[in-house]
Amino acid sequence: MPQAQDVKTNPWIAAVLVLVIMALLGGGFWIFWISNDNPYRYRAKPRRIWKDRAIAAISSQTADTAWIDAEIAHTKAKVTDSDLPFERWLSPHVILMKNGEWIAYTNICRKQDSRINDIFIGRASDGKWYYLTYHFCIRMYTLAGRHYVEGQPENITRFAREYYLREFDGKSDDCLQRTWILKRR
Repeated sequence: MPQAQDVKTNPWIAAVLVLVIMALLGGGFWIFWISNDNPYRYRAKPRRIWKDRAIAAISSQTADTAWIDAEIAHTKAKVTDSDLPFERWLSPHVILMKNGEWIAYTNICRKQDSRINDIFIGRASDGKWYYLTYHFCIRMYTLAGRHYVEGQPENITRFAREYYLREFDGKSDDCLQRTWILKRR
């Protein structure tokens, strides 16, 4: 009866084992790299570029009071029967609060670009800049869905508390830090 060859005597078995170990380690690294637990992805170049463009766009929009007034009026005017209730306070560029405050914003979901972890940047009617890493999903569906039942957000202070908004200076990379940690069950 022939005996099984061990790893020491068969170079093919050794090579296969090395490849399996490398695949496992490489797969673990890849999963870490694309996960929300990877702190390096928060400061990756594509995310920094997106942040700079977002700040420039929001700065331009909020400097133009006519744009703000028109965006708010257009959002409030959505009153047809076919519109969903959240469309009266949530537009692709502005979130209106019940007390009249607003946040001009932009966001990106990692489903839109896998190189960029979720990020939301906005400038509010109080002149402050805010950021967060809460997952609102594409076109703010998470916010719209939650508030479809609960209604329009009360004010910026409450909105900031509920979604972990943090203030920043409107320029620095401080806004690339994680604000919201996914709770695992």
